[in-house]
Amino acid sequence: MKLWISKNSEVPVQEQLTTQLILGIVSGDLASGERLPSTTQIARRFNLHANTVRAAYRELAERGWAEWRTGSGFYVRALDSQPKLDPRLDLDHLISTFLSIARGRGHSLEEIQSR
Repeated sequence: MKLWISKNSEVPVQEQLTTQLILGIVSGDLASGERLPSTTQIARRFNLHANTVRAAYRELAERGWAEWRTGSGFYVRALDSQPKLDPRLDLDHLISTFLSIARGRGHSLEEIQSR
């Protein structure tokens, strides 16, 4: 999965990372059960503080997109095994469902974004 981080953006780096990882999960670029890159790898790659990456990963876990496995790291949680989440996050799951259906019918991410 490709990530793009802009330190000059008005959007905080942590939010950029979290959003892109969620889109990677929804689009299927990150498969259920797949291990996310280590916080050190991401931090070095983008010249970020490791705590920024850890905070993004913890947010993913809190929102039900990833899970922490002690001694092993963060992994993508299976979409069908996600617990009932905070109702305020319902829109995330509606978008996820929409993208899954559209991708399942053969529409590319580029086509979805352009429409």
